[in-house]
Parts: sequence; C-alpha cells; structure tokens
Amino acid sequence: MKLYRCESGTVTGRRPAPQPDCWIWQGMVATGAWDAVGRWFAADPALLAWYAREVGETFRIVSVEVEAACAEEWRVSRNPAARRFSRDSENEYFVPREVADSAAFDLEMTAEIAEIAGFTPPAFRP
Repeated sequence: MKLYRCESGTVTGRRPAPQPDCWIWQGMVATGAWDAVGRWFAADPALLAWYAREVGETFRIVSVEVEAACAEEWRVSRNPAARRFSRDSENEYFVPREVADSAAFDLEMTAEIAEIAGFTPPAFRP
C-alpha cells in the first residue's frame, strides 16, 4: 500500500544535520521531537488537502510503498505515545525512520492535491 506525507515547502520532513551546540536541537532530542520529524504519513489521499492547506501553497507530497501488514503496525491508534499528537489516529501512520527517509517526491499527487486544495501548481519541487 502507498503512504503519503504532505511537507511544507519551507520545512521538509527531512531532518537537517544535527547541531549539538544548539539549544533548540538539544531540546528536540531530549523530548523525542527530533526523532519524530518526518515520520507522520496517511494512506488516504483525500486527507492530504487538509494538510496542504495547513502548510500553505508551497508544499509537496512524498510517498512510499509499504506492506499493508507493516502499515497496520504503524497505525497511530496502535501507538499510545504517538496518539496524543495525532489529528486522526485511525488514518495516520507513524513509520520507522528508515521508511520515512525512503519516501520520494510524488509530483503527480502533489499536482492533484494542489488542485483539490484550490492552489495554483506548487512552487516546491524535490
């Protein structure tokens, strides 16, 4: 099955290089936020327009193909720690880092969601 992530054109789900001397980075590591960056996905493309409107016109969609059984294990409703940060725990997935990092820019879905969200073609590209 395919999982999708909507990313802001200004802040992608890809983590920047660690900055050990930066107090913001240190706080993100201490709270677990650093590990969570870029790991939230959805399977239903119908949900993506809401996320796109939240981040604005310069967004992109990335996607990754996964086994359905794996996705079920990553469903946020099955993960109490992630559930408290979820908008829709039944339809969101908190995937392992290696899966999130393998997601690729999905031009076709980005254009489709831009149209649904009422945006002009997005300016953000891979």
